[in-house]
Amino acid sequence: VDAAILAVRVSLAKGMSWDDLARMVKEEKKAGNPVAGLIDKLHLERNCMTLLLSNNLDEMDDDEKTL
Repeated sequence: VDAAILAVRVSLAKGMSWDDLARMVKEEKKAGNPVAGLIDKLHLERNCMTLLLSNNLDEMDDDEKTL
């Protein structure tokens, strides 16, 4: 979550437009970028985004949970 927020903030701080940001996220998703993959929707009119998170704790053993 923090990486997605940071990526969006840095891009906007560098002067990237919302439209360019939306295109970049779409391209990064296609390229398999895991951070971009978290971003479900950019709500440009509200200056926010929706992230899709998963809870895989039920599928992990104890060693994986501690990593």
